Amino acid sequence: MGRRFLGIQTVSDCHLRGNPFSQDGLGCDTWPHALELPIRTRRIFRSTAVQNQTSTLAYVISVIGGVTLWLAATALGGRREAWDAAIYWTLAYPISMLIAGGLGYLVPDRPWRWGLTIMLAQALALAYVNNDFGLLPLGMMLFSVLALPPIGFAVLAGKLRQKINAIP
Repeated sequence: MGRRFLGIQTVSDCHLRGNPFSQDGLGCDTWPHALELPIRTRRIFRSTAVQNQTSTLAYVISVIGGVTLWLAATALGGRREAWDAAIYWTLAYPISMLIAGGLGYLVPDRPWRWGLTIMLAQALALAYVNNDFGLLPLGMMLFSVLALPPIGFAVLAGKLRQKINAIP
């Protein structure tokens, strides 16, 4: 019924649907079936381009969102660093969690990366604005800890999206 491909037993869609023409290959005109690739592999081939475009857009949104939130909190708070201003903790940080959650819902594949990207973009904005890269390693560690709540929010939103999609 199939052969082994990368240690996976291959079964085509035609075999699962009970197509009477599948035993000798008649009626199956797709190249993945001709190569006897597993169904999971074929689904990846079909949607890779769309996933790459969506992930790229989500990365752009998270980087721009993180930098914008940092710069806006710095300017509106009147401080040298945004986290010294109250507006960062009351407005910018919660918005970064909402952005991470929204991206986690829209792109539920590995949603942890959206919260981390937003916060690390803020670290780079901090280093760029202050023209001081000496404390960048320490800042990256601190922002990585601050990324935990946005990561958690994005993961929860991604799981919610997957549950919604799983409902028949």
